[in-house]
Amino acid sequence: MTSSHYTKQFLCLSSAVGVCLPAYGALFAPDIASNQSMEWAAGNWAVGGTTQPDNPDLVGNDSAFINDGKTVNVNASVPKVDLINIENINNNGSTVNVNSGGTLATNRLDLSERNASGTLNILTGGSFTVSDRTLVGFRGGSGGGFININGGSFLNDATGSREIIVGRSGNITLNSGSFTATGSSASHTLQFGGGLAGATSGTGAGGTLSININGGTFNAGGGQVLMSSLTTVNVTGSNAMITMDRLSLDTASRAATINFDFDSTGISTIQGNDFLRLSNAGLNIDGTDYAGGSDVFVLFSSTDLQSISSNVTITGFDPGEYTAVLTQDQGGSEDVFLTVTAIPEPSVVSFALAALGFGFIRRRH
Repeated sequence: MTSSHYTKQFLCLSSAVGVCLPAYGALFAPDIASNQSMEWAAGNWAVGGTTQPDNPDLVGNDSAFINDGKTVNVNASVPKVDLINIENINNNGSTVNVNSGGTLATNRLDLSERNASGTLNILTGGSFTVSDRTLVGFRGGSGGGFININGGSFLNDATGSREIIVGRSGNITLNSGSFTATGSSASHTLQFGGGLAGATSGTGAGGTLSININGGTFNAGGGQVLMSSLTTVNVTGSNAMITMDRLSLDTASRAATINFDFDSTGISTIQGNDFLRLSNAGLNIDGTDYAGGSDVFVLFSSTDLQSISSNVTITGFDPGEYTAVLTQDQGGSEDVFLTVTAIPEPSVVSFALAALGFGFIRRRH
């Protein structure tokens, strides 16, 4: 059965249910058993295919908490709420799946509190919009917050300078689809990683953030991208389109690490308009899977390379097959690029030398 309440106190269901809403909003309480999922479809919440008509529509000042190892599946458009919090009670991680046809929107997104994980999966045909910041792994939580984009779209539609993803432990993976958080002015800073503004410990304190870009479109253009020193960007393969305008990794607090992991044909470029600052960045380039020929691969494009990285590691390219040289081209193209040169097979070299010698002998006669 279901129930709905309107009070002026904060209401939270028991761990047997795992969903609660805020003081001033509506409480929806489907009779959901352990490991069952709750589903939004056709304008109502349903459990096991059974519509729950007593649940009120959520409104703009409501908050939704999904706890206790529960799963919420969103298959239709859900009214926008003020806060979505995925797991803040115990050690059982909870999940929200935004499936094909599902749209979910909130002002704030909180993922993972205490030692439980909170996971947001955005699948093909699904969309998620947040109009403020996303906070991951807060209040000392070690479980971590996870955003996985597999064909769907994640949009931060706020404007001006702002925190995009902050907190203690976060992981964003873009396999396909899109991640969008843009500015409309060069002065608009877009913060990835680090603590919530004003927090030095506990809730919102800074921690690790991993941004894994394997495909799709990652768009952080239009403003100035900042990353904390505990942020790692992993660019894998050559199937992504990546924009990070005015990437500034130029202070000790912005000493982020960017890893480029080549696939068999190459690597995706981090494209940027205007300046690029890399003086405190760590750059790691892995060519283990590369199987192509000689080529030049642009890792960062810019129009003004203001500072370069001195912390560069190149591994994985078989020294018997390739040479790989990184160029940070200040005063030239203003790009950062890797020149990969294939070393000819010994038999090819021997044949070429033999042909050269034969030609020399013929000319002597």
